[in-house]
Amino acid sequence: MKKLIFVLMLVGLLSVVQGSKDVVELGPYDVSFDLGDLNYTWRFVGLIDGETYETYSGLNVTHWTMEISIDNISVCMISGSQYSESVFSEFGDIYDNNIKYSLGRGMIDMDAITRVVDSKNAVLFVGSYYDGSTIVSTQYALESDGWLDHDGRFAANHWSDLDAVLIGRNFILITIVADWDLTRKLLNTIHVELRDES
Repeated sequence: MKKLIFVLMLVGLLSVVQGSKDVVELGPYDVSFDLGDLNYTWRFVGLIDGETYETYSGLNVTHWTMEISIDNISVCMISGSQYSESVFSEFGDIYDNNIKYSLGRGMIDMDAITRVVDSKNAVLFVGSYYDGSTIVSTQYALESDGWLDHDGRFAANHWSDLDAVLIGRNFILITIVADWDLTRKLLNTIHVELRDES
Protein backbone atom coordinates (compact mmCIF):
# COMPACT_ATOMS: atom_id res chain seq x y z
CA MET A 1 0.00 0.00 0.00
CA LYS A 2 2.83 2.39 0.86
CA LYS A 3 4.46 1.65 -2.50
CA LEU A 4 1.20 2.46 -4.31
CA ILE A 5 0.85 5.79 -2.47
CA PHE A 6 4.50 6.60 -3.26
CA VAL A 7 3.99 5.81 -6.98
CA LEU A 8 0.82 7.95 -7.11
CA MET A 9 2.65 10.85 -5.43
CA LEU A 10 5.56 10.50 -7.85
CA VAL A 11 3.22 10.51 -10.86
CA GLY A 12 1.53 13.63 -9.48
CA LEU A 13 4.89 15.38 -9.07
CA LEU A 14 5.99 14.40 -12.58
CA SER A 15 2.86 15.91 -14.09
CA VAL A 16 3.72 19.20 -12.38
CA VAL A 17 7.41 19.11 -13.33
CA GLN A 18 6.68 18.22 -16.96
CA GLY A 19 4.44 21.25 -17.54
CA SER A 20 5.51 23.44 -20.44
CA LYS A 21 5.23 26.82 -18.74
CA ASP A 22 7.47 29.39 -20.40
CA VAL A 23 8.76 32.55 -18.74
CA VAL A 24 10.00 35.26 -21.09
CA GLU A 25 11.84 38.42 -20.01
CA LEU A 26 10.15 41.08 -22.13
CA GLY A 27 11.87 44.32 -21.19
CA PRO A 28 11.05 44.92 -17.50
CA TYR A 29 8.25 42.30 -17.57
CA ASP A 30 8.28 38.58 -16.81
CA VAL A 31 5.66 37.03 -19.10
CA SER A 32 4.65 33.46 -18.27
CA PHE A 33 2.17 31.21 -20.08
CA ASP A 34 1.45 27.53 -20.59
CA LEU A 35 0.31 26.29 -24.00
CA GLY A 36 0.45 22.65 -22.98
CA ASP A 37 1.89 20.25 -25.53
CA LEU A 38 1.52 22.61 -28.50
CA ASN A 39 4.70 22.85 -30.58
CA TYR A 40 5.34 26.59 -30.65
CA THR A 41 8.20 29.07 -30.82
CA TRP A 42 8.49 32.66 -29.66
CA ARG A 43 10.75 35.55 -30.66
CA PHE A 44 11.23 39.22 -29.91
CA VAL A 45 9.83 41.70 -32.43
CA GLY A 46 11.74 44.95 -32.87
CA LEU A 47 14.49 45.93 -30.46
CA ILE A 48 15.13 43.71 -27.43
CA ASP A 49 15.85 46.86 -25.40
CA GLY A 50 12.50 48.28 -26.52
CA GLU A 51 11.50 51.18 -28.72
CA THR A 52 11.08 54.55 -27.01
CA TYR A 53 9.12 57.49 -28.35
CA GLU A 54 7.36 60.60 -27.09
CA THR A 55 3.58 60.87 -27.04
CA TYR A 56 1.72 63.97 -28.28
CA SER A 57 1.24 64.99 -24.66
CA GLY A 58 5.00 64.88 -24.00
CA LEU A 59 5.25 61.58 -22.10
CA ASN A 60 7.94 59.03 -22.87
CA VAL A 61 6.79 55.48 -23.56
CA THR A 62 8.90 52.39 -24.18
CA HIS A 63 7.40 49.46 -26.03
CA TRP A 64 8.46 45.77 -26.12
CA THR A 65 6.84 43.02 -28.23
CA MET A 66 7.11 39.26 -28.54
CA GLU A 67 5.50 36.93 -31.08
CA ILE A 68 4.33 33.34 -30.66
CA SER A 69 4.24 31.13 -33.77
CA ILE A 70 3.04 27.63 -34.56
CA ASP A 71 4.43 25.96 -37.70
CA ASN A 72 6.04 29.31 -38.65
CA ILE A 73 2.64 31.03 -38.60
CA SER A 74 2.23 33.94 -36.20
CA VAL A 75 -0.68 33.29 -33.83
CA CYS A 76 -0.09 35.78 -31.00
CA MET A 77 1.57 39.11 -30.23
CA ILE A 78 2.20 40.20 -26.61
CA SER A 79 3.32 43.77 -26.00
CA GLY A 80 4.25 45.73 -22.91
CA SER A 81 4.23 49.53 -22.88
CA GLN A 82 5.75 51.50 -20.01
CA TYR A 83 4.94 55.21 -19.68
CA SER A 84 7.03 57.77 -17.79
CA GLU A 85 4.00 58.51 -15.59
CA SER A 86 0.49 57.18 -15.03
CA VAL A 87 -1.91 57.63 -17.98
CA PHE A 88 -5.61 57.11 -18.70
CA SER A 89 -6.72 54.73 -21.42
CA GLU A 90 -10.33 55.45 -22.40
CA PHE A 91 -12.64 52.57 -23.24
CA GLY A 92 -14.55 54.58 -25.87
CA ASP A 93 -11.34 55.26 -27.81
CA ILE A 94 -10.15 51.66 -27.63
CA TYR A 95 -13.59 50.41 -28.69
CA ASP A 96 -13.68 52.81 -31.65
CA ASN A 97 -10.13 51.89 -32.68
CA ASN A 98 -11.01 48.19 -32.63
CA ILE A 99 -14.11 48.86 -34.76
CA LYS A 100 -12.01 50.78 -37.30
CA TYR A 101 -9.39 48.02 -37.27
CA SER A 102 -12.03 45.34 -37.81
CA LEU A 103 -13.60 47.20 -40.73
CA GLY A 104 -10.19 47.82 -42.30
CA ARG A 105 -9.21 44.16 -41.94
CA GLY A 106 -12.38 42.84 -43.61
CA MET A 107 -14.08 41.49 -40.50
CA ILE A 108 -17.79 40.79 -40.54
CA ASP A 109 -18.30 41.14 -36.80
CA MET A 110 -16.63 42.49 -33.65
CA ASP A 111 -17.87 42.18 -30.07
CA ALA A 112 -16.56 43.50 -26.76
CA ILE A 113 -16.85 40.95 -23.93
CA THR A 114 -15.72 41.21 -20.32
CA ARG A 115 -13.44 38.44 -19.00
CA VAL A 116 -10.85 37.99 -16.27
CA VAL A 117 -7.36 37.81 -17.79
CA ASP A 118 -4.25 37.62 -15.60
CA SER A 119 -6.46 38.34 -12.53
CA LYS A 120 -7.61 41.61 -14.16
CA ASN A 121 -11.13 42.53 -15.24
CA ALA A 122 -10.31 42.86 -18.92
CA VAL A 123 -12.23 43.31 -22.16
CA LEU A 124 -11.89 40.89 -25.06
CA PHE A 125 -12.42 42.38 -28.49
CA VAL A 126 -13.48 39.37 -30.57
CA GLY A 127 -13.68 39.68 -34.34
CA SER A 128 -14.64 37.24 -37.09
CA TYR A 129 -13.32 37.16 -40.66
CA TYR A 130 -15.24 36.00 -43.71
CA ASP A 131 -13.13 32.82 -43.81
CA GLY A 132 -14.30 31.88 -40.30
CA SER A 133 -11.06 32.68 -38.45
CA THR A 134 -11.22 34.68 -35.23
CA ILE A 135 -9.08 37.42 -33.72
CA VAL A 136 -9.07 38.22 -30.00
CA SER A 137 -7.47 41.35 -28.57
CA THR A 138 -7.26 42.51 -24.95
CA GLN A 139 -5.47 45.25 -23.04
CA TYR A 140 -5.01 45.75 -19.30
CA ALA A 141 -2.82 47.72 -16.88
CA LEU A 142 -0.67 45.98 -14.30
CA GLU A 143 -1.50 48.64 -11.69
CA SER A 144 -5.26 48.20 -11.99
CA ASP A 145 -7.77 45.44 -11.28
CA GLY A 146 -9.69 46.54 -14.36
CA TRP A 147 -11.70 49.29 -15.98
CA LEU A 148 -13.04 52.07 -13.74
CA ASP A 149 -16.57 53.15 -14.58
CA HIS A 150 -18.40 56.08 -12.93
CA ASP A 151 -21.61 54.12 -12.40
CA GLY A 152 -19.77 50.99 -11.20
CA ARG A 153 -21.46 48.71 -13.75
CA PHE A 154 -18.83 48.23 -16.43
CA ALA A 155 -20.13 45.87 -19.13
CA ALA A 156 -17.88 46.78 -22.10
CA ASN A 157 -20.82 48.47 -23.78
CA HIS A 158 -19.87 51.20 -26.25
CA TRP A 159 -22.79 53.44 -25.26
CA SER A 160 -23.05 52.98 -21.50
CA ASP A 161 -19.32 52.73 -20.71
CA LEU A 162 -17.83 55.65 -22.63
CA ASP A 163 -16.64 57.12 -19.31
CA ALA A 164 -14.70 53.98 -18.29
CA VAL A 165 -10.92 54.31 -18.02
CA LEU A 166 -7.94 52.08 -17.42
CA ILE A 167 -5.22 53.77 -15.34
CA GLY A 168 -1.56 52.81 -15.07
CA ARG A 169 2.00 53.12 -16.33
CA ASN A 170 2.41 49.52 -17.53
CA PHE A 171 -0.04 48.32 -20.18
CA ILE A 172 -0.16 44.82 -21.62
CA LEU A 173 -1.69 44.20 -25.06
CA ILE A 174 -2.41 40.66 -26.27
CA THR A 175 -3.61 39.90 -29.81
CA ILE A 176 -4.38 36.31 -30.79
CA VAL A 177 -5.34 34.97 -34.22
CA ALA A 178 -5.91 31.27 -33.56
CA ASP A 179 -8.49 28.64 -32.76
CA TRP A 180 -10.35 28.83 -29.46
CA ASP A 181 -8.33 26.03 -27.85
CA LEU A 182 -5.04 27.92 -28.13
CA THR A 183 -6.71 31.25 -27.32
CA ARG A 184 -8.30 29.82 -24.19
CA LYS A 185 -5.01 28.25 -23.02
CA LEU A 186 -3.19 31.55 -23.36
CA LEU A 187 -5.90 33.67 -21.73
CA ASN A 188 -6.20 31.20 -18.82
CA THR A 189 -2.47 30.87 -18.11
CA ILE A 190 -0.82 34.18 -19.01
CA HIS A 191 0.70 36.13 -16.14
CA VAL A 192 2.77 39.30 -16.41
CA GLU A 193 4.81 40.80 -13.59
CA LEU A 194 6.92 43.93 -13.46
CA ARG A 195 10.40 42.87 -12.31
CA ASP A 196 11.88 44.67 -9.33
CA GLU A 197 15.18 45.90 -10.77
CA SER A 198 16.08 48.26 -7.92
